[in-house]
Amino acid sequence: QTLVQVGLYAMGRDAKVFPKPEQFSPQPGPKHFKGLGFGFGPRQCLGRRIAELEMQLFLMHV
Repeated sequence: QTLVQVGLYAMGRDAKVFPKPEQFSPQPGPKHFKGLGFGFGPRQCLGRRIAELEMQLFLMHV
């Protein structure tokens, strides 16, 4: 078996996107969310959970 994970910790610490990635900043993040293909907040994609489940099933069968 192979374990495939998304590095959420690392995604939020990209110096190209976040000016001070190791420092907490309560201000809103960047205007563009490169790593959030489903949107963010209350207006995120309604099919997000289904798509995530499909991705998991695909990876399990590869």
